[in-house]
Amino acid sequence: MAMNEPVAVAVLAKAPIAGFAKTRLIPVLGADGAARLQASLIERALATACAAGIGPVTLWATPDENHPALQAIGARFPLALARQCDGDLGARMLAALAAAGGPALVIGTDCRALTSEHLGTAADILRRGIDVGRAAGRGRRLCADRHARSPACAVFRHALEHAAGDGGDAAAPQSTRIDVA
Repeated sequence: MAMNEPVAVAVLAKAPIAGFAKTRLIPVLGADGAARLQASLIERALATACAAGIGPVTLWATPDENHPALQAIGARFPLALARQCDGDLGARMLAALAAAGGPALVIGTDCRALTSEHLGTAADILRRGIDVGRAAGRGRRLCADRHARSPACAVFRHALEHAAGDGGDAAAPQSTRIDVA
């Protein structure tokens, strides 16, 4: 693979709907505050992904990519909007990877420490034929795959389900870790 081959970035996000997004934070922020936080996190993740300049960016939304807030956020960035498929997180990640049709990174919106430089490094590693991953505690940070058939993402999901609640770190065997914290 050429070192300048585009690497797609799929950003998985819940629409910033009061009562739907960031539900664990509703007791502290209220439903509207949690939705505003989600909108801010989506915007930051998209800005990071677009600034990396490594390939096309797609915002994979649930439950609907046509939500007005997502349409407004999406209009500010050079990206595509798509609806996440049904299924668990692993299935939704694999669908986003498969839709890329080539090398791709999947990120969530919760890791504010993730930078465009991290994505660039991950893309360079991926271009060399190595699957990339990082999982910490309960939050997904980064998953990448050259081929959607790779078992890496399923292993990351398993690692997340079994990671220590104190933010303990787990990653797939034969993966390269990019620490973002």
